[in-house]
Amino acid sequence: MEKGPDKMPDRVTINDRLILEGIKDLRRQRSFPEGVYLVSSDKDVSRLARLEGIHTIYPAVPSLQESPDGVYSVRYSLEARTYVLCSIHCFLWDLTHVFSRIRARCLSGCQAGRVLELLYYYPTKLVNDWISDKLEVREFGSGLVANTV
Repeated sequence: MEKGPDKMPDRVTINDRLILEGIKDLRRQRSFPEGVYLVSSDKDVSRLARLEGIHTIYPAVPSLQESPDGVYSVRYSLEARTYVLCSIHCFLWDLTHVFSRIRARCLSGCQAGRVLELLYYYPTKLVNDWISDKLEVREFGSGLVANTV
């Protein structure tokens, strides 16, 4: 490999290579009946992985047109292997599971300025709450619990 400022691979290329080599090592070390898949929305990494024999799921970015009815929420469905529209309720639920706590602010209407906080790991969560997969919704700043859903 030639060295020099314009001949060195960039950091992104090195990181991509580390990911692909990590997947290859995982396949060599363990035998998963379902196989090992790379999920990447980077077209170049997906192509390279396929060329190297790695199973790849490439969720292309959906093109949604602006709607007068509002903004739609989308998420990637592993079952459908594509993006699907979902309700704002499902979208907020998914975000809360990923980040454990989120805040949502109403920007217009009679509730403008109101901030709700959704918590997955709330202090009073009981065993049945874990089984039912409940979230706590509270009004931010007031400390009042609005609901447990």
